[in-house]
Amino acid sequence: MGLIALAIKIDSSGPVFYRQRRVGQNEREFELIKFRTMVHNAEEETGAVWARENDSRTTPVGKILGLTLLDELPQLINVLKEEMSFMGAG
Repeated sequence: MGLIALAIKIDSSGPVFYRQRRVGQNEREFELIKFRTMVHNAEEETGAVWARENDSRTTPVGKILGLTLLDELPQLINVLKEEMSFMGAG
């Protein structure tokens, strides 16, 4: 995970992690954690939109992370905190 974080920092400015509020079981809110695959503040002008194939907002390292699903690795923190489960991952 350290090497991935370093690659993200070298590749683009901004935070290493992407955080998003989600609603879990029993309507409990939690903060989902993923490695950032897009440019910092990618949704600032457009708001939340689904990522598309060949999305111009995706960084070079982000493309690799997305294809290998390594961007999902920090969600293990959410699993350990019992905010989400392995079911439906990936």
